[in-house]
Amino acid sequence: MNIKYTGDGRKVHVDSKLNETEYIIQEILIKNGKEVLGDKKTVIAIGQLHDTLPDVAKSWKEKRLEEIELRYEQFYDRKDKELKELERVHREMTRTLKMKMQDIKAMCENVRPEVFQMVEDYLSGKFKYFVVTDYQIKIVEMDYINETYDGKLRLISIFGKSDGTLTYARGEYYDYSGGHRKIIPFETYEEAVAFVSEYINNKQSISEDDILRALEYGITIKPDLIKAYRAGISDTMHRLKDKYTEDIERMELKLDALRDLK
Repeated sequence: MNIKYTGDGRKVHVDSKLNETEYIIQEILIKNGKEVLGDKKTVIAIGQLHDTLPDVAKSWKEKRLEEIELRYEQFYDRKDKELKELERVHREMTRTLKMKMQDIKAMCENVRPEVFQMVEDYLSGKFKYFVVTDYQIKIVEMDYINETYDGKLRLISIFGKSDGTLTYARGEYYDYSGGHRKIIPFETYEEAVAFVSEYINNKQSISEDDILRALEYGITIKPDLIKAYRAGISDTMHRLKDKYTEDIERMELKLDALRDLK
């Protein structure tokens, strides 16, 4: 078979010579993975046929392969990133689930009978006072806990800790959405006051709200906390005094400058 190549890279069979300058050719096609002669015969100038595949055709094929390789690389990179993200999410979910299972296991191992009595006492209304540890600590009565929002009772959630203890929290709204306030239940007012006293006196430093709570509940604050609080107030007062003195001096200078104007 007399095989030639056209300038655009087509593989053809030279059927016969038409004249001194032209050939009759048939394009070679690929069907079912095999080379076959096309049904159509065409005429082509002898100078347009080549014994080997022209460089321009090779460049076209190479460019096409590069495009295919680039698309493959982009596809691979995209899928690789998707796989890595799935692996990251899986690791995070596995880590979270493992931690939860460890906490549940610890809770089951450390839970004590009195914990369930605590829940029973709450449900039966035995607790009369609650300490709210919000932005400022305070003692509230059961009526405060049972306040409704939009005509519905706010929910109280009970959270179990891995050490076997329970934590109570009340939602801002009846569906437990919004802010959540941690609450500690007590049977008597004296127990609630004792807790607030311990809470305040165990702090590294106290605030004005702590002073107000101590006065309200008749709590004695440790002398070193009071001393540190007074020192802080004194330091703030002197800094403010210096700042306002500087401001006054600047204003006086401006007034002096204005007096010189006619």
